[in-house]
Amino acid sequence: MPFDRRLHRLHDEALASFTDAIGAVPVDHWHRRLSSRRWSAAALSLHVIDAYDYCELALDGGPQMQTRLPVWRMWMLRELVMPVMFRLRRFPRDAPAPPEVVPDLSAAEGLSQNDARTRLRQAAARAVNALETAAVGRPEVRIAHAYFGAMSPRQTLVLLTGHTRHHAEGLRMRSRSDS
Repeated sequence: MPFDRRLHRLHDEALASFTDAIGAVPVDHWHRRLSSRRWSAAALSLHVIDAYDYCELALDGGPQMQTRLPVWRMWMLRELVMPVMFRLRRFPRDAPAPPEVVPDLSAAEGLSQNDARTRLRQAAARAVNALETAAVGRPEVRIAHAYFGAMSPRQTLVLLTGHTRHHAEGLRMRSRSDS
């Protein structure tokens, strides 16, 4: 196991928090958007699923994200900002999602809460397994991210963990919303 137990534990906690938050969203709020700028809980869940799926596909030789910042800025974000974000358990609010993982809103309309939990668990398990396999067999492999640039398998798991944890809070907010 190339990743330390702490990273696995933190990822497992983030994943459990997200799946618990899916179940806490009232059924009548699942497909409701809080505003024109916010995705529904279903779409937000699909976005997180898509992030794990995209990671696995990229490791399997599929498309990489198009980078959207200068190389020096991506290096700063990856090497200096991302570790602080992870340690502080903070993720930037309202940061735009890379186009590659913007959810298909019509697909989100057909996504049930049970399906979202199942798909998320499966996608996360496949992605973590692929990241570990790459870390052992191809440690030089890098996964491109739109804002963080070329990341190692470990850095990718750190980002996925923080991303999942961040969006779990977004789902919890939707479960408390009266709108």
